Amino acid sequence: MIMPIAHYLLATVKVKCFNFDQIISWADQRIAYQDRPQYWLINLSLSKNIDEVMLALEDKLYSEKSVNGGLISIGNMQMSLLFYMHVSGLLPLTDVLEQAGLLSEGGFTDLEPDEIYKVLNLAETGELSTLPEEWISEFCPKALEVITEILAYKNDKSE
Repeated sequence: MIMPIAHYLLATVKVKCFNFDQIISWADQRIAYQDRPQYWLINLSLSKNIDEVMLALEDKLYSEKSVNGGLISIGNMQMSLLFYMHVSGLLPLTDVLEQAGLLSEGGFTDLEPDEIYKVLNLAETGELSTLPEEWISEFCPKALEVITEILAYKNDKSE
C-alpha cells in the first residue's frame, strides 16, 4: 500500500496545522533523501504560495486515491487535526468548533453539525472548556498518526 502522504499533507494545509514555510522545508528535506525525487515533490518544494502547494499535491493525491480506496476522508482528517491542535493548546476551543461546524455543514465529516454547534454553544457560555472526551479519543489518535507519518516520510522509491 502506498502511504497516502499527499492526502495527509492536504489536510494539514487546509487546517493550517503546518504553515507554508514548514511544508516547503519538509519537501526540501525529503528531496535530500533521494537521488531522483518524484515530480510532485519537486513541484511542492518550488511552490511560491499555498495555491501552488495544492496544485503540487493534486497528481500525487489522484494516484493515492486510486491505490488506497479506504482512506480517511479529508474532512475527518481535518477535524482530527483541529481537535489535536486544541488539545495541544494551539487553538482555542471556540475556533476549533467553528471550523469543525463548517466542515460538518459541508458534509465532510462523521459528526453532525447540530452536535458540534451544541458543544460550541456550551463553550461560548463557559459551560464547557474542552472537547467532549469521546471526540478526543476518536479523533486525536488519527491526527497524531497523520503528523507522525508526515514527519517520518522519506518518499519510498517503490512508489
